[in-house]
Amino acid sequence: YNKMTLDLDSYRSFWRKTNENISCYPEALSFSTMKAGASDEIISELECELINCAILSGYSPDRWKKFLDVMILKKSGVTNLSSLRTIVLFPVDCNFAFKHIGREMMKVAEVTNSLAPEQYGSRKNHRAIDLAVCKALTYDLLRQLKRPGAICSNDARSCYDVIGHSQASLAMQRNGVPRAAVDCLF
Repeated sequence: YNKMTLDLDSYRSFWRKTNENISCYPEALSFSTMKAGASDEIISELECELINCAILSGYSPDRWKKFLDVMILKKSGVTNLSSLRTIVLFPVDCNFAFKHIGREMMKVAEVTNSLAPEQYGSRKNHRAIDLAVCKALTYDLLRQLKRPGAICSNDARSCYDVIGHSQASLAMQRNGVPRAAVDCLF
């Protein structure tokens, strides 16, 4: 199962459903521009092929190598530096390519059972509340049986800048992402 190649119908479908108010790296292309372009046959075919070139060859356009770190409030009105969250704004088509690769990688991981059963993030038919109930039931069972036990919940959120590229590349390739597509990400 490998569908890293982007087809025109998926490309158009994504942009039809996209919210135009999403922020991206400030340049000529915006979510509104891409959404409008996806409604035109020639422009959407061209853009789809350009993204496929990047994914399949590993070539990253120079503008994909520009990004902007933006700090936003976690809570309204709280402006302490420690209370801010940093997000990265990528060019809009680069952001789309990342999302496409991530979705396809997760599909492969689901089909091949490569994900731990307790991994709920970014998975269909998995809700955070179900995981919380399982965790509470596990603790209850350990207490009733008077057995020692531990649960380690590791959330890599906000750690993406320290993830080893070699390890991430191997994990992505294991889940169906071609080497060239990994190269265009890193």
